[in-house]
Amino acid sequence: MEELQRITRRVFTKYRHHHPKAAVERTMIARKDGGRGIIDVMELRDRQIYNMRKYFRMRMEENAFIQKIVRSDENLTPLNLHQIEDELMEAIAARGGDSMERWRSKAIHGRFFSELNSMDVDKKMSYEWVKTGDR
Repeated sequence: MEELQRITRRVFTKYRHHHPKAAVERTMIARKDGGRGIIDVMELRDRQIYNMRKYFRMRMEENAFIQKIVRSDENLTPLNLHQIEDELMEAIAARGGDSMERWRSKAIHGRFFSELNSMDVDKKMSYEWVKTGDR
């Protein structure tokens, strides 16, 4: 998954949609937050796993077959139905917040974020410019 994201960033750089020295973290942050708005495939995968686990847990009491599947899945599939959901959701939240915090803490790249959060800047118009460019 990380390699897929790396290839995506490489293609963006090749076709001049992303500067080679720009903050990598900003590519996976939503446009409404000042990022590039590229879908984070690792977060998407983790959310899908969480939703499928939730489905199996809900259906477990209704269906004996699903109940056997849940009991037997001890790290046999990516779902790993024995693992607790809270751990997975904490990992997802940490990854998303972590990239925002890393971007914010960078000396040069973090200036954009800090300038946008100053009182005299209209965030909505600034993000609109990020979306549309010079149009």
